[in-house]
Amino acid sequence: MLWFLGGWSVWLDYDVATENDYTMWTVPWAHWQVGGAFVIAVVSAIVGVIFFIYCRIAQPAFFKKQTLTRATPTLIPDE
Repeated sequence: MLWFLGGWSVWLDYDVATENDYTMWTVPWAHWQVGGAFVIAVVSAIVGVIFFIYCRIAQPAFFKKQTLTRATPTLIPDE
């Protein structure tokens, strides 16, 4: 669904007459023009990788599958 919405936003924002996107920026050091959807995707990926590394360091038991197993007892409060 996200791919569809991303494609739909590109379709709506792309100006056919000027072959330009309304949300286009020029990268200062490379002089490339990149669109807003590309910037959002790259920043989201970088934030996701940073968050993954943080969680991997902060809670290693989860990534070693030591948090919940079939041997974990079910805790039900007594009434």
